[in-house]
Amino acid sequence: MKIRLLFFAFLICCHLPEATSQPTKGIGIMAGVNLSHIYITDAGGFNDFNQSLRWQPGVQAGLTAIPVLFSEQFGLKLGFGYFQRGAASDSKGPTLLDKDGVFRFHYLSLPITVLYYPTERLFFELGPQLSYLVGAKTHLKESGEITSFNRTIDHYENIGLSAGLGYDIQQRVKVSLQFYQGFLSIDELEKRDSSEKSHLLNQSILLGLEIELWRW
Repeated sequence: MKIRLLFFAFLICCHLPEATSQPTKGIGIMAGVNLSHIYITDAGGFNDFNQSLRWQPGVQAGLTAIPVLFSEQFGLKLGFGYFQRGAASDSKGPTLLDKDGVFRFHYLSLPITVLYYPTERLFFELGPQLSYLVGAKTHLKESGEITSFNRTIDHYENIGLSAGLGYDIQQRVKVSLQFYQGFLSIDELEKRDSSEKSHLLNQSILLGLEIELWRW
């Protein structure tokens, strides 16, 4: 149900009223690669495990749309797609990080981004990203076993902020580099002798390519 809501929100926003008299709406595809990481806050005393977590490569793909251009310099960009996040662990840790391996989180996300063009082709982008977790798996190094730990995750919904810059290679082709910071905890870790909890937050560096296929 929540996945459908994300997709319906994408479709509704694609039909926002025109902000200018020019035919500026467009829809296309986006794809790219990323490096993702899990950051553990120190409230529960688990901050030392950050040293054992490494950046992990992943991918993203989906739809992208520009429903509104407010002016020649400002616009609104939307996306709906699959984003792979996670981390790699080198040492033993608590709960979901208790074994050496690669941890992957599979999200369906709705990025909402404001574009600013200081020049004709260069642009900056900033905006929130709403996400829903559809799968969580770990690949253990020693045994090669792949297991799902969906049921141990505390929070399936997430919201974060993306910021970056990009360049229009051609009129309908863009490349961009973004940094994403998740604000809601994936999971919570609590020591037996403490009531405080550490939170696991997503971080990603994303390199993407967008191709506009249809304009109206």
